Amino acid sequence: MAMPPPPPPQPVQVNGASHDSDDGGPPSPTVKENLRDVQLKLLTLEYTLRNLSAIAADVQPQGQNDHAQGRAAGKVQEVIEHLMELDVQKDRLTQNIPIDIIKGMDENTNPNRIAKERIENAAVQNQYSYGQILAIQSYRSILREALVENFPDLADQLDAPRGELVHWYSCAKRFGLKRTLGLVPVNRVTAGMIIVPYFLLDQPMSQFLERYKTLTTPAARISLLNAIAIAPPTAIDVHGRIELVNLLLEDLKDTSKFDPNVILSMLVALKTLGRNSLASEIISQKEHLQTLQTLALPSGEVPKEALRCIANALLLVEAGRSNWLTPIQRECSPDYLFLAARVLFLSTVFQSSFIVRAVESLGAVTVLANKLDALLVDLQHSRPMSKEAMVDALKYTFNLLLQYPRMKHAASGTDSGPSKPNDTEPKPVMGELWDERFAVLLPTLLHLFNSLPQTTGSPLAPPLTHVIHALLNIPIVPNAKVWFPDELQMSQGSQTLQKVRRSLSSRSSPPRSGASTPVAGPATEALRRAYDLLDATLAYFTPGDPDDLEVRAKCKREDVALDDVGPPLALLLANMVRDNEGARGQVKQWLLPVDLDRSQPLEKRADILGRCLRMMASVYFPKLKDSIGEMLFALCNSDANMMGAQLGYGNIAGFLFNKGIMAPPPPPKDSGGAAGDYIPDDPDINPITGSKYKPEGPDPLAGMTDEEKEREAEKLFVLFDRLEKMGMAVNPMRKAQQEGKLEELP
Repeated sequence: MAMPPPPPPQPVQVNGASHDSDDGGPPSPTVKENLRDVQLKLLTLEYTLRNLSAIAADVQPQGQNDHAQGRAAGKVQEVIEHLMELDVQKDRLTQNIPIDIIKGMDENTNPNRIAKERIENAAVQNQYSYGQILAIQSYRSILREALVENFPDLADQLDAPRGELVHWYSCAKRFGLKRTLGLVPVNRVTAGMIIVPYFLLDQPMSQFLERYKTLTTPAARISLLNAIAIAPPTAIDVHGRIELVNLLLEDLKDTSKFDPNVILSMLVALKTLGRNSLASEIISQKEHLQTLQTLALPSGEVPKEALRCIANALLLVEAGRSNWLTPIQRECSPDYLFLAARVLFLSTVFQSSFIVRAVESLGAVTVLANKLDALLVDLQHSRPMSKEAMVDALKYTFNLLLQYPRMKHAASGTDSGPSKPNDTEPKPVMGELWDERFAVLLPTLLHLFNSLPQTTGSPLAPPLTHVIHALLNIPIVPNAKVWFPDELQMSQGSQTLQKVRRSLSSRSSPPRSGASTPVAGPATEALRRAYDLLDATLAYFTPGDPDDLEVRAKCKREDVALDDVGPPLALLLANMVRDNEGARGQVKQWLLPVDLDRSQPLEKRADILGRCLRMMASVYFPKLKDSIGEMLFALCNSDANMMGAQLGYGNIAGFLFNKGIMAPPPPPKDSGGAAGDYIPDDPDINPITGSKYKPEGPDPLAGMTDEEKEREAEKLFVLFDRLEKMGMAVNPMRKAQQEGKLEELP
């Protein structure tokens, strides 16, 4: 059996360091020739072993054109030779491999998790060391001031205060810089290098403000702005930071006198200064947001940097979010749309006049629907930043769907007159309020719900989870024709519904990543998609006992909060089956068919029904437990009698207690109502477990003679007599005899 040739090894830099880093970081380390030889030998060994396994599977019985020294023996000899070559090369290697990495490989640990832990530990240690350095430098500065104050004659002999420039110089030295220039990475987006002359690093930081006021040439201005951009947080005092922010914003109002490179450096410096909340308060003022928004309209790196400044300021200053002016409507790339969506998301977290203006006057809903459709295409083609842009665009969608109907409802209540003091009308919850202006979003959201590919091991991951959050804000009844086709609103026994059911069953699995999903009939897919996602999620995380330690360990490894991502999906399915009779009958046929096998306990089943019932008894996932209970309650037409008859009262007693239904429901009767509302009336079904009674075992007294029965009775009497003497119980037979309940037989 022929095997494909081994893949070529990745090119490595042998004689020098690589300088094509995308993130503008330090050059990659040099890879020695002997390491490259080991890599090639390992790849060759892997290929030989795979070829050997294929040959071993194709070996013929002895005597049928295959000898002991045939192909398999030859490949085994090749493996031995490769291992001998690796053994020879081991003496040429001096590199040490941490034992933790080898243990992780043996335990099949996710390499990304190991790398993440190492990076987090390094960051913690780095911050600790950095804090120690700052403390020493602060003490040095205080000591110098005290010495100068008490011993003025020593002032000329003491070093000038340099603040944190020692740390800067060590960082510059780490990147292999020359004495004349300092090169430090800007950020991952620009992937460039800031060029800072060292005479700027050697001067006190208090002179930044004075130098900025006197600079005239673009080169000098860029050098100073770049030095500000890489300055440590404590390098500039608060008053100087605020004044410098005001100067930058004032200069940005008239950008015609500056070169684009100068404008970009000004925005980078403004973003760095804006990491302080006091500086962000200035940036988030309405006039300054208008200035930055003007810079965010053209194309290139300047608008992206302007949006970063706005996003950082609105994140730190909640009061400034109401000052945002207008949504971004022009055609843009995913990375630009990500920044714009982040700004719009922050601007709509709380109710403001901007939300009303965006929905009613600026056409934000239509623009948003078009952007989401375009981002789906970008995501299916794996374009950079498309996933991040869709996540923030869906967050913005959720805010609009939640806040605008509430604002209109509150306005209508105000127009109708003040409410009475004893007005006890409950506040509307998510999904109860609706406005027809958002009708254009529902087909787009359903298309995303059905078409988004699975990008992680977990079936539920962003941006799909954000689509579910947005759909929870859209009620079912006013949009039934969009949520469900006309076929699902017919009776259970219609032939058309049977065709739809068979079609849905054939598409039970979610679409594969990259596969095209037909646009026709998106609502037909939504019901099955929600059901399959819930089934896949429970099967992936909780195949057995949901309170098992391995379940929580797996959620931690996957970095998934199951009690947060699972309930919205269960509630979405609950909304579908609660408000639509056809959908309820369809899901009930999938989950609780008429011919359901009840020979074993329902909670021990290996399908979605068993996993749902086991989850309803969970201790560690209370929110998911309650949401699945609501879904099953809605599936049973919100009838406790039907729910108890279908699932067994023992499985739902806790859920009904939490809903305020204290007493056990009365024996159910077949309602004979809506399609699919079947109630099992088999007398062999145990109402507590929902499964059939187990057949009773043989009578233990069968086949015993009267003498044997009498001896067994005497043994029982002796046991009770012993318990009575020990004070642990009263002999019931003696008590009955004393009370005259036993008569002497003739």
